[in-house]
Amino acid sequence: MAIEALEAELEANLTALAADLDTAEADLDYVETQLADLDVRILTLENGIAALEGEVSTLENAIADITQTLDEHAADIQALEEDLANVNSCYLVPYGKCEDAEMQGMNLSGKDLRWIDLRNANLSGANLSEADMFGADLSVANLSGADMSGANLDFATLVVADMSGANLSEASLAFASLAGASMPGANLSGAFLPVADLTVAYLADADLTGAILMKANLAFAYLEYADLTDADFDNADLTGADLAYADFTNAYLEQADLTGANLYHADLTGASLAFATLIMANLDYADLTGAILYHADLTDANLVDANLTDADLYGADLTDANLDYADLTDADL
Repeated sequence: MAIEALEAELEANLTALAADLDTAEADLDYVETQLADLDVRILTLENGIAALEGEVSTLENAIADITQTLDEHAADIQALEEDLANVNSCYLVPYGKCEDAEMQGMNLSGKDLRWIDLRNANLSGANLSEADMFGADLSVANLSGADMSGANLDFATLVVADMSGANLSEASLAFASLAGASMPGANLSGAFLPVADLTVAYLADADLTGAILMKANLAFAYLEYADLTDADFDNADLTGADLAYADFTNAYLEQADLTGANLYHADLTGASLAFATLIMANLDYADLTGAILYHADLTDANLVDANLTDADLYGADLTDANLDYADLTDADL
């Protein structure tokens, strides 16, 4: 009996030991799971730290770039201040007073010159590209050969200014006053000139391809040999304008007023002149091939030897128009 009791006690102890081992194994599994979770968290933290280090590096590079840019601007400002030392207290800032200033060839690219007074200033050959000259007064200024590409000249005054050979490509001149301005050979391709005043302006040989001149006033302006391909003259005033030999290929002139305009030998191939007023206009030898003259008013107009092949003249008023020797092949009348 003593042996049996001892065996029973031993089995009970073994069973208890086995249970303890099972518990220990379960605890070990739990610990291993917790350690694995900690490993994942540590890896996530390490990745986060690496990302933060990358952002810090990016910020440091950005700060270095900004510092370099500031240093460059400081150098530019110092150079400008030195250049302007003898310019009669002229400060190139918004609303600055720089009348009669001598600034030929200066680099003013991207400068903020809103409402600045530059009347009669000499800016020949100056770099004013991308400059903001909103409302600036450049009356009688010398801007010959100046680079004003992409500049903002909305509401600017350029009356009688000399812009011969100037680059105004992609410039914005909405509501600008350019009355009497001289711009022979100027580049105004892609320029934005809605409601601009160009009365009596001189634009011989100027490049206005793709320019926007909606409701602009070009009365009595001189545009002989100008390139006006794809230009938009919707509702523009071109009364009395000299447009001889000008290239209006695919130009948009709907509802434009060309009363008394000189379009001698002008190229109006594919141009749209629907509802345009061409009373007493001179279109002798003009090329109007494929032009749209739907409901246009050509009363008393001269179209001697004009080419109106495939032109759309439906509803056009040709009262007393002179069509001697004009080519109306396949024209829609």
